[in-house]
Amino acid sequence: MTGRKEHALRAKEVMERKLKNCPPCVGRFYASMPNMSHNTKKVYIDNLMQFLNDVQATTDEEIYRLDTNDVNAYCSKRALEISEASRLREITVLKMFFTFLQESGCIALNPVSSKVRKGIKAQATETVVMTRSEVRRCFQKIQEHGGKWMFRDLLIFALPLATGLRLSELNEINVQDIDFDKKRLNIIGKGNKHAHIALTDEIIEYINNWEEERAELLAGHQLDSLFVSYYGGTYN
Repeated sequence: MTGRKEHALRAKEVMERKLKNCPPCVGRFYASMPNMSHNTKKVYIDNLMQFLNDVQATTDEEIYRLDTNDVNAYCSKRALEISEASRLREITVLKMFFTFLQESGCIALNPVSSKVRKGIKAQATETVVMTRSEVRRCFQKIQEHGGKWMFRDLLIFALPLATGLRLSELNEINVQDIDFDKKRLNIIGKGNKHAHIALTDEIIEYINNWEEERAELLAGHQLDSLFVSYYGGTYN
């Protein structure tokens, strides 16, 4: 099984267990999002359940009775707790959910109005960037304490730093995704879109070092995932 398929299967199993404790309409909403990645669907369901728990709607019938006042009160409160980008994502999730219920004939009106988006703006979250000296210290610590996993951990740290890969994309890299001739990495990014990421000679060297160590650690065991865990399975 490939690392990407293994991650998708594990994410699906975790979500199916979680949905057993959710109102049935949440499960139907989840099933209506087949073209989204499992990570995106997980975030959406988590956002939705946070709202439903906050307004204490635990059954389909209670959800169907929610109105614009419930949504506005929740969004105004969240504006003081989270970033504007996160708040707008939560509003998008609520709008998608109630649109799904409306189109399914469960509710007559969508309680998420366009006015909800105005709300109270939270202060923008400051972006924290590592300095060059901090990056060097991280590399030094990995080299000093990495042991037999040093080449793996160096690559895990260096690859997203050099390419901007998301953690979910990093976890799902298979060995076959690396094109050494063209010096690029083939990934499936956000929205299940395929992309080609250029790799520097330094990153290629990190990959080659890890692949040699990886082959010894696997000792003949077949695993498509580029990164290996302490237990010999896909790294997560």
